[in-house]
Amino acid sequence: MSEKIHRPAFRLETANARKLGIVGLTVTALIASGHLLFNTRTGVHAVFEIFGIGGDTPEWVASPEDPPVPVVQTAALTRSLTYPGEILQPSGIAWDASADQFLIVTDQAELFAVSRHLDKLLSRTTMSRAPLIARQGSVETVAALESGAVVAGRDHSLPTWQAADGVWRRGETLRTDGSGLPMSGDVTAMAFEPGTGRLFAADEDGGLWRQAQSDSGWEPLVLSGEVREGRTLDEYRIVGLEYSAGRLYALTAHYPNILVIDPASGRIEQAFALDGLQDQSGLAIVGGEAFVTVDHEYDEASPGLMVFDLGG
Repeated sequence: MSEKIHRPAFRLETANARKLGIVGLTVTALIASGHLLFNTRTGVHAVFEIFGIGGDTPEWVASPEDPPVPVVQTAALTRSLTYPGEILQPSGIAWDASADQFLIVTDQAELFAVSRHLDKLLSRTTMSRAPLIARQGSVETVAALESGAVVAGRDHSLPTWQAADGVWRRGETLRTDGSGLPMSGDVTAMAFEPGTGRLFAADEDGGLWRQAQSDSGWEPLVLSGEVREGRTLDEYRIVGLEYSAGRLYALTAHYPNILVIDPASGRIEQAFALDGLQDQSGLAIVGGEAFVTVDHEYDEASPGLMVFDLGG
């Protein structure tokens, strides 16, 4: 009799266990699927493709051969350096003279330190604990400081990063005037001026800014110089900045130019055309050469780090 009483309960427990097992497997599968979609490069690329995120058509199309300033010199492409396999979709670069290394940031909010010839990966740091889909495209630029680095992009804060024994850790956030950076769009480029310790920054709306020496605020650096008839310097969008030998070097989008700027007055003293360049995203100047990162989609082959001779 006891068997007849307990057997249905046993069957119920077994059925419930099976249901719980199915639920557990389903939850596990959903978690795994979520991880693949939101925290892997392949998954994030698929999500962006499905929902049409990124790759927006620019508001206007420029002719690369017809920049607003007269270009008197073409910088020849001398070579292309292959990135270590871990570096994908670089968004910015800076030369860290204190450590004889390049600092490279990527669309995935990663910070890499790499040897001068890119033949040795010195360190790799993920700068956020957020899922990859939230990090994607959040970091646009890096500038090497006298000690460490500062990064920026979608977030207008300026976090610094310091290296100790090859490990990079987040440091203090640089002060601003209290209201943050003055630009409304993403920060697209930065450069650091040794000696004065001030930063220069560009934004996606075409603005160029510098830290005021009197306080921690920011002031516009208005570009000036010779322009073609009917043209304006507002056509430029700066995607790379580097301070070298007392001059500010600006890499521009739409037109593959490097502008050599007086950092005090904003006057353009020289302009280079970069031979055969498209989708440029960052700039470093080392010994008379321009090292340019190129943007590309995840499923596209990287063109490498492009090196141009500036004749210096």
